[in-house]
Amino acid sequence: MARVVFPFTLACGLVFLGGCGDEGPTTIVASGSVRTESGAPCDGALIVFHPQEESRVNDPKPVATCDEQGKFVLTTYRSGDGAQPGMYGVTVVWPAKAKAAALSLSSESGPRGKDQLNGKYGKPSAPELTAEVAPGPPNTFEFVVQK
Repeated sequence: MARVVFPFTLACGLVFLGGCGDEGPTTIVASGSVRTESGAPCDGALIVFHPQEESRVNDPKPVATCDEQGKFVLTTYRSGDGAQPGMYGVTVVWPAKAKAAALSLSSESGPRGKDQLNGKYGKPSAPELTAEVAPGPPNTFEFVVQK
């Protein structure tokens, strides 16, 4: 009987301890918008913040998708939690809305077309845009892209 009780007690203790402690690095709410030079919102654009510090290049990357007005709120660990403070290279990919005939069974979020920005803002190794997330608010970014 003692052989069964000890592993069970140990397992319960590890589950309890696993729920305690650090919930990950601190994030700062960060939001903004993406528009073209003519002022058109980049609705549906995917934004990714790539950490630029050498020690953080493998950290989770804050991401967002622009709404109909081109506005976004970054998410790193939990929806809308923002990003860790630091310097970022920013990529933007703005897929065109594809015609229904282009729908494939593997498209989870609906049909998508070619990047309307022609890949200019989609290179993490050579980002056209940069941003610094500061330790305090506000962290609001306004990006203007050429279509």
